[in-house]
This record gives sequence, structure tokens and C-alpha cells, in this order.
Amino acid sequence: MKKPTFCYFLLAALAIFQACKHKTNTTPNLESDGIPGEIMVVAKEDQIAEIESLFAKYFQIKNENLIVSEKSGSGQFENKFNYFFVRHKAYEGTEKTAPNIIIWGNAGQFSEDLDALKPSKTIQTGPFEIHYYKNIWAKNQLIAWVKKDASNAEESTIKAIAAACTNYFYLNETLPGNMLPSKYIDSINRLISDNYGFKLAIPSQFKLEMTNTEIIWLRQETTRFYRDIFINIFSDSLPIDSKENAIENRNLFCKKYLKNDEGTLVLVSTSPTFLSYFKKTTDLGNANTSTLRGWYQEEGTYRRGPFIRTFFHDKPHKRYIALDQFVYAPDMPRSMFYHTAEIIARSLTFDK
Repeated sequence: MKKPTFCYFLLAALAIFQACKHKTNTTPNLESDGIPGEIMVVAKEDQIAEIESLFAKYFQIKNENLIVSEKSGSGQFENKFNYFFVRHKAYEGTEKTAPNIIIWGNAGQFSEDLDALKPSKTIQTGPFEIHYYKNIWAKNQLIAWVKKDASNAEESTIKAIAAACTNYFYLNETLPGNMLPSKYIDSINRLISDNYGFKLAIPSQFKLEMTNTEIIWLRQETTRFYRDIFINIFSDSLPIDSKENAIENRNLFCKKYLKNDEGTLVLVSTSPTFLSYFKKTTDLGNANTSTLRGWYQEEGTYRRGPFIRTFFHDKPHKRYIALDQFVYAPDMPRSMFYHTAEIIARSLTFDK
């Protein structure tokens, strides 16, 4: 007996609905919106207070080189990440365009979308799975989904989850949409590529101050803070194999080109409170890099701020590219600036 055509139509429509009802746009047109070092945490509405308490206790990873208070002996460090918490119903708003997101357990449509997709990576922490995703609801976006609610897990397990999530963001974070390069910065990068043979991601807020054969200097200055990208190009015959040599190298270029409004030098701080750190290899995925982290001080003033100086060894051309980034932001948390500096450093690539 022949079934009515309407039944076939109904069955086909139902099949299409079932196939599509969880479908997520995996090639979003929107750019992520936020700042580096911020992580949005999504949970069920009745869990938010509990989750905030959990994160305050276990997820506050400290940045060993960013002192909160410029007072001797304070021993307090800024957090590597800042967290803000939203209820799962925020799916209907613009919150899901945040650049970094942690989904905690079953979080409504957020987790339903992810459940229909294959993660880029899955790791196991005790009985808990963490699934990693990229660019689900916006471009330049990272997501970590703790698939099962771990609020009542053992302390050691929660600490392991915190370390796994934050490490994922730290190593993979890119510049969010509101900090992506502009046409002006694109033209600066063409100048850098044509004249120096490398590229890097530069936020649109920076303006070019000076270039010559051995430096590229970009700067952003506002009424609340200023920050600089100071790139030095020099022969690899100059030694930078120790902290002392790396500091001497930085001071060499600072003495030559950087002076403050009072006309005095901007050198590496010698204060025992604001220490410097040197690593011969870094976590940039490039064996030919080393990093000097520390604090500079404007001579004869109380102004100081953190810097990160990454040395890239360009062996084929027997030279170093020192990407030096520093900031003065006395009344602001500096973690977002430092985060941005590390993202920029990870973006540097040499032209072939």
C-alpha cells in the first residue's frame, strides 16, 4: 500500500530538524570582543555564586613578574587572568563573543552547541574531561568546557582543572577583535616586512614613533597610561647568553634612544623589590628565543613599569631581533598589558 506523500514530507522535515537543531555556526563572522587576559565563565544561574567562590580559591594563578603594589616587601603579585561570570541564559546576548570562555558543566545552549561539535583537543583530569574548542561563536576565540560539573571534586582535581584551563588560554590566546590591526598598522607591518624581514601582530592603538636600521619604535599614550613596542635589530656577535648580558644589551639601546620628559634615562631597575628574570628558551614554540622579564625605572623619578624583552635569533642572517615591550600604568592592573605583550611576542614570524 502506498503511503501518503504528506507522511514522507513530514518524516523528511523531522529528520532535517533533528540534524539541524543543535547545529552551531563554526565559521562565525563576528570578531571576538574583550581584552587579553579576561576569561568569561558560564554556568547555570543557581551555580554562579558557588562557582565564583571556587574560582577565587583555585583559579587565581599569579604572574610572578607583576607586583601589585610598588612598595618594598609587599610580595603581592597580579593575577595572570581576570574572570567574570555569566549565567547560561547569556547565550541570547553578545557575551558569547568573548575571546576566552570556560563552560562549567551543563550550561544550557552553550554546552548543547559544543556537544554537537568535535573538540580540537580533549584531556582527562581524574574523572573529568576538559574539551577545547576554537572559533565557535566568534573569530579569535578559545573555549574550555569542563564537561561535568566539578564543583564538588577533590581539591587536587580542581587545581589540576584550573591549571589545564589557564595553560590552554595562556599558550593559545590571540589578540581579540577589538585589538586587531587596522589599515594603518597593516601598512606599518608591510614596512617592517619589506625592510626588516619579519612580521608580528600589532594592536591598532599603536603609532609609529621612529625607525632606522637598528630600531622600530611604536607607542600608545593616553591620559592614564603609556606603553611602547621597542624593537632592536643587532648582530648576533653581541652576547645575550646571561641575565647580566641581556640587561646590558637592553640598557645599551635605551641609553641611545629612550629618554623621558625630564631628559633622563629609562633603564632596567636595580631595586631588589623589582627583580629581573632571564630564560634561555621560552614557550613560544621557537627554540631560538630567550626572554628577559623585569622592571624599568625612569631615572630620577618614581615612575616604573614592567617590561618583557624577547630575543629572536635569526641564524640565517646572523642577527637578533629583540622585541621589547614596556608599560607605565600606575593606577591600573597591568596584567592585560603584559598579556598583550606576550601575545605579540608569540606572533612574530620571519619572512621566508
